[in-house]
Amino acid sequence: MNINILAGCRRRIVVGALVIGVAAFTQGCVVTNARLENPRYGRNLAIAETLREPQELTERQVELERKYPERIALPRLERLGIDKTEIWYRKPEWYRNASRKGDVESKFYLGEMYLKGRGVPHDDKVAAMWFRLAAEKHFTAAQYNLGVMLDRGQGVARDVAEAAQWFRKAAERGHVAARYNLGVMLAKGDGVARDPKEAAKWIRKAAEGNNVEAMHHLGLLLATGEGVAQDYQEAARWYLKAAEEGNAAAQNNLGLLYANGQGVPKEEREAAKWLQAAIRQQHPMAWHNLGMLQARGMARDDLELVKRYLKMAGEGDVNAWFVLGGIHAQGRGVARNDQEAANWYRRAADAGDVTAQYVLGMMNFQGRGVPKDAAEGARWLLKVAERGDALAQYDVGALYLHGLGVAKDHRLAKQWFAKSADQGAVEAMYALGVIAANGTDGETQDDREAVKWFQAAAAKGHALAQNELGVFSHEGRGVEQDNDEAVKWFRLAAGSGEPAGMYNLGLLYAKGVGVTRDAGQAYRWLHQAVLLGFKEAEAYRDEVAGRLSATETARIRAEMPDAAARKP
Repeated sequence: MNINILAGCRRRIVVGALVIGVAAFTQGCVVTNARLENPRYGRNLAIAETLREPQELTERQVELERKYPERIALPRLERLGIDKTEIWYRKPEWYRNASRKGDVESKFYLGEMYLKGRGVPHDDKVAAMWFRLAAEKHFTAAQYNLGVMLDRGQGVARDVAEAAQWFRKAAERGHVAARYNLGVMLAKGDGVARDPKEAAKWIRKAAEGNNVEAMHHLGLLLATGEGVAQDYQEAARWYLKAAEEGNAAAQNNLGLLYANGQGVPKEEREAAKWLQAAIRQQHPMAWHNLGMLQARGMARDDLELVKRYLKMAGEGDVNAWFVLGGIHAQGRGVARNDQEAANWYRRAADAGDVTAQYVLGMMNFQGRGVPKDAAEGARWLLKVAERGDALAQYDVGALYLHGLGVAKDHRLAKQWFAKSADQGAVEAMYALGVIAANGTDGETQDDREAVKWFQAAAAKGHALAQNELGVFSHEGRGVEQDNDEAVKWFRLAAGSGEPAGMYNLGLLYAKGVGVTRDAGQAYRWLHQAVLLGFKEAEAYRDEVAGRLSATETARIRAEMPDAAARKP
């Protein structure tokens, strides 16, 4: 038998969200379809503030004053009540002199002076130079600032790998923002090898250091089980900490936990309290989630609730407009009417409700309640994507890739997929891997780039990406040829219910590549792929069946689980 390994990416790249979107948002107002707010996976790129001088001289400062009187003069004058703005940056040469004598802190101050253009001309390159000199002498704030400038490409060539190195140095010395940045980079595989467990470790350290974004991010990791054991109770604890500090995304997510009784008692009043807190900060998803929470009780008194929302809608309540769209889409308390649903969604969308814009875009693609109009659908989805929604960003990438409602443009497709992937969207990671593996729009294939994205998606359990890594390992594309590794990835994909993984694993068993040759296992996996509709497996299954007796094939079939039930 010749091995004919089949790559899943050659079979399909799906416009997944366009298929499921309307079902998720118009087939029932239930909180289990609520939209969780993911962290944007953006790093804290604020330059560290100048270190404040203490009011009393420490022993070290007394010693420094004797050694470097010119540097110490400035803070001493400030303590005497002389206006800081008059003297703080008036004598940069004092800091240069102190720096020449070995004072590391002066190097940091000079970096800040050049960065802000105070007392010297603004010059990012010179600022970066001084920060590097201080960083190399283990000055923590300078290590962090140098990491920021390398990450931004400010005053230096952008180098995220070196930025990660400096963030790690500062993180190891206790710098909280550096710990968070390092954690985010490890979570994304940006400048470092992707390592969800190590990412969670640093994000936790930052959260324990009272970094509010890290508190929220840690809550999300605990809720989703990424890099840590899933623990809704612990997730709720960290969401609460961030929510009490005013983080709107944490307030939204904490409200969802109360709505669903995950890690906390199921309390609609407490859920509403936190969702309303997020709404007061103009958090777009909170409006949608509160509407679904309120609509959950519609079965008890549909008509009365419809009247209440109509009254609110008449008073200009945008959230009521959105909820009424869902009510008419599902026919709760009123006759189902897709056209009326679309009218309410349009009112909310025109008022800026991001979820209504998304749903209306889907309805335009499907021609549900409105004339089928791909261009109009694309226009609404683009609005949502531009506001940073990862799901919409993926959809817009798929639209540009396939030319649905927009002119086909592979460059723009990649840009939107990358934006979505940066926020942790696994389908976008997979799509970027497919594009790199196939080569598009005149671009050559880039197997290493493909492997990078497939690994990121596979780490999140994406079965097709796992299958692709098996293919690349078997063929030695972008990685060293390794049949043991191929078997590992095919087995993971097959275990997730992916028929391509079953097919490929069956072929390896049939030939004895990476595993002991075993006709029974080959038949088992190939037959299961056939039951899931994978036609390519049928001929190979029948060929393998020739090596087995009728009794053996009957026994294998009887032992197999219901394959159809495992279809993803």
